[in-house]
Amino acid sequence: MPSLTTLFLRFALAMVLGFLIGLEREREKAVVFAGMRTFALISLLGAMMAFVSEQFAGQWLLIFGFAAVAGFGLVSYIRGFEIGHTGITTEVVFLVAFMLGAMVYWDLLYVAAPLTVVVILLLTFKPNLQTFAARVDREDILAALEFAVVWIIVLPLLPNQTYDPLDVLNPREIWVMVVLVSGINLASYVLSQAYGAKRGIGLTGVLGGMVSSTVVTFQFARRSSQEHEKHLARLFALAIVIASTGMYFRVLVLTAILNPSLGIDLISPMLVGGGIMGFGALLLWFQTRRDQNQEVEPSTKETRSPFALRPALQFGLIFAIVLLASKAAQVYLGETGTYLSSTIGGIAGLDAVALSMAKLANTSVSPLVAMRSVTLGASANTLFKGIIATWLGTGAVRRQVLPLFLLAAAASLAVAFMVQ
Repeated sequence: MPSLTTLFLRFALAMVLGFLIGLEREREKAVVFAGMRTFALISLLGAMMAFVSEQFAGQWLLIFGFAAVAGFGLVSYIRGFEIGHTGITTEVVFLVAFMLGAMVYWDLLYVAAPLTVVVILLLTFKPNLQTFAARVDREDILAALEFAVVWIIVLPLLPNQTYDPLDVLNPREIWVMVVLVSGINLASYVLSQAYGAKRGIGLTGVLGGMVSSTVVTFQFARRSSQEHEKHLARLFALAIVIASTGMYFRVLVLTAILNPSLGIDLISPMLVGGGIMGFGALLLWFQTRRDQNQEVEPSTKETRSPFALRPALQFGLIFAIVLLASKAAQVYLGETGTYLSSTIGGIAGLDAVALSMAKLANTSVSPLVAMRSVTLGASANTLFKGIIATWLGTGAVRRQVLPLFLLAAAASLAVAFMVQ
């Protein structure tokens, strides 16, 4: 049996999760039967039933408790149906809250807490989801199915091993980049339909920057040159800069977790680069708000394709070429290739450079070389994104992005190589 401290802590956490769900349902209190107190007590009941079942009565008691809660939900649904309320969302969430409480008792808080967040998000975004659903047509469904094929079917089938002499080209890892590009494009489309094109672009920049700012740059630069989206060029530039700002801070956090001493060494160059990017993003945001020439956002559905496989395959090919070049530099140039491989490798994926340097620092690579290598990778990644924006983007994107990226890359490199 758990100790009393552990037991009461689990009961309290179960009540907190139920309370958070009930807090959202409180907004619908006029048409639903449960609010903050009810959901908190239901989650507590789930935890208590799980405890009693495990320690004294057997699992049948938990099943009986779930059935009883379902019965209350059924009665509520029948009464609501009689007065014209046909929704069953609250009744289903009622059962979910009960099971979340049981999961907390079973010491599955790391599963129950994220599920609670997802439930609250689904409940909160009901108007946006309804707006999106009203715009969904056959093409959107087919796009989702195509993405599912690329991700869920093709990706697991690809071999997870290398086939080249340099031991670097892994089909599954390369296809992951194809999935990322396709996913960013589809996520941008979904957010644009749910929140409007302008907000959707900004949200994609924030969320995409947590995964790959290079992918965000590739997609938005390409879209900015398309005729029907040229009027959103400034917004595309803002999203690209926001995603790239997150890159600097993501690398700093990643290295600090794996190698605190390297993380400390990287504070100055990463903060300089990220600070310049952040300041540029702020300026772009103000310019976007003041821009009186932006077109009024149309109320009609976006006409662009929600799924684009060809650009994703192109990016996957570029990624493979850069990986091969980086590994070749490291193998054939020896120690001299450390800087060069970090520079080339940063183009394909800065996280890989940061991870490798975090492992090698203070061992086979000196702390100074490791710090400079990560900074070189970050600068190369930033310059590569500037090239992508120049090559694929419209004139407005080039003017907004390229000078800022050049300045951030040069400043972070200068700080890194000033340290002795």
